[in-house]
Amino acid sequence: MVVIPNDRSIDTRGKKILLVWNESREASRAMHASLPLMQESELVNIILLDQSGNVDNEVAKGVEIGHFLTRYKINSELSVEETNEELREVGAVVLACADENESDLIIIGGYGRSRLRDFFLGGVTRYLLHNSTEPLLLVY
Repeated sequence: MVVIPNDRSIDTRGKKILLVWNESREASRAMHASLPLMQESELVNIILLDQSGNVDNEVAKGVEIGHFLTRYKINSELSVEETNEELREVGAVVLACADENESDLIIIGGYGRSRLRDFFLGGVTRYLLHNSTEPLLLVY
């Protein structure tokens, strides 16, 4: 699903992409589904969200994803952002990274948890849907 805010035009989308990565099945689906878009982009910023406090482990995971994208001739950069388990804070970190990197498309795997739990607790996907000023590509 592609979500484009009302005040945005479609013609400039996808030159600088933010890929949110957390090694989940949903993140993997989002990455694979968006490979053609990423191949047309100038730069893909991969953001890994570290909730464990083990930044070195997250960097190793990110390097693997960077190598994978290189096989498809996709120019990418990696950043690891520390967050806590407060889901709204995770969504805010994603949006802050999108602003910082001047991303014009955010790619994320949606509904990583049960939809019932997301309904009651919120969730990163819901937060991004309500607060993003950039287009979102949600794959679930």
